Amino acid sequence: MTDADYRECNYPGQALLKVNLNGEYGGLIQRWIKVPGLAKGNHFKIRGMWAGDPSELRLSGYQISINVPANTIGNNALLTNGVPRATELAVLILKCWLKSQGCTYKGIDALDFENSKYMDVTPTFLHECGTHGNANQRQSDFITASEIRNADRYSGEFESATEFTPKAFSYGSSKVKTAYLSERTHKIPAYVKSRHTKSTAVFSCNEVRERIIDAAESKLRVECKVYEKWLKDNQLTRPEDWRLYGDEAAYRKVYALIRAGLLLDKGLRSRAPKQTDIAKLCMADQEVLRWHLDEDDKHQGRNHPSILNKGDRIAQQKYFSAIKRRVFKALGLDISLPWKIQSAAMSTKLGELLVYPGLYEPPSDLEEHVFSPTSVARMIHTLKVRLDRERTRSICHDHIHPDLQDEPPIRLGQLHVSPLARQHLNHHREPLHKYLSCHKWGVHGELSLSQIQTMTRAAANLEPVQSRYLIGDKHLIVQTEHRPVDGSGADPMTQVRVEGESDIL
Repeated sequence: MTDADYRECNYPGQALLKVNLNGEYGGLIQRWIKVPGLAKGNHFKIRGMWAGDPSELRLSGYQISINVPANTIGNNALLTNGVPRATELAVLILKCWLKSQGCTYKGIDALDFENSKYMDVTPTFLHECGTHGNANQRQSDFITASEIRNADRYSGEFESATEFTPKAFSYGSSKVKTAYLSERTHKIPAYVKSRHTKSTAVFSCNEVRERIIDAAESKLRVECKVYEKWLKDNQLTRPEDWRLYGDEAAYRKVYALIRAGLLLDKGLRSRAPKQTDIAKLCMADQEVLRWHLDEDDKHQGRNHPSILNKGDRIAQQKYFSAIKRRVFKALGLDISLPWKIQSAAMSTKLGELLVYPGLYEPPSDLEEHVFSPTSVARMIHTLKVRLDRERTRSICHDHIHPDLQDEPPIRLGQLHVSPLARQHLNHHREPLHKYLSCHKWGVHGELSLSQIQTMTRAAANLEPVQSRYLIGDKHLIVQTEHRPVDGSGADPMTQVRVEGESDIL
């Protein structure tokens, strides 16, 4: 964007400039400004990202910190995970604020939510426990299970661990008693909503509030806030990376961090091994294990005399690690963890409860009152209409109300994307979502009129349909066909590849 184009955008930047300790512009302190959200009593934060010298007032972008459900619907008691749609909402809210500050439509249109990058993302997973009491009990189990991580962090397993090493597990300060499991790349809060907790949640009426809180109180909420490093390492930094396309891989990957954090899949036992099983170990390993399991809390596997007599710390560590591996392989017991803590942590029912729950589906009569695909579609439509109210009308800025949209003529079904197609899209910074949307709505790209007519008839008859889109110097092929499934009819399957690649289905 040229300097002249930038000036035409009229981005508000003065309030977002870096300051020094005296509040004067031109310092090193990056300021957040608090902006009222759409829902009463809720706020979000904005700060500027600067290109070159901030004194030149040349913004390169905006950073937003926002709880999207609370700032749009008014509450997050029940919600369906949807990172791309939440991003679209967040950017629309930012655009509305920019417009209120005098930003022109030229500046607003230059902000595309598809180009957003995430600094952190917090999916929320709801686990149904039946009653509020059961949910609180499961949270207590979470706390018990989490204590094992503090023991593991201070067991000496990591040579860098010291008395100053922060605890992996801690409590929040609120009455809800939120449990926090903190890692370098992510943080896992777990808690239960209560109708007695003071909050800024907004509901359309008391009846709706009671319905939502009744449903929320019986659920253990486990969040997982993943930070920028993890997002980069797992290629989940853009909205495109989180789209479902018939799969929930991104959310499953996040959820795996929860189970890993609680060591639920490590194979640890909760009951002491039988003496007959211990006797199968070599004599040296038996002595260390029995010392570790006896009633004296000061007796831990690591401080058994046979280990301490091995000379320097490195020799002790090598000898202990060898015993630890053999004992764990034979009995599923980790002698670097206090036995009472391991036993208590593995005695909970969390292993059965904390299974990936899928995307939450609210009761149909509450879809409009919680953060769900239905309410989000309406909110996006509402914000687009509000934003464009003063814009000179053109067909590209007309918004179709969600209730008026027909089903697309093509169902995508199961999606298969070739690695070369992903690489080509990423190279040109093109979201796959755009081309899948065109394909399913019958916009087939680089085809002749007769070919488009043929594809339209094929879609109606559930025959193979192929679209071609020119991206850079290559065509992207999107092809949908129906294939028999266990004699129960045919399901749609869609493949995306670069022209010249062989069929990947």
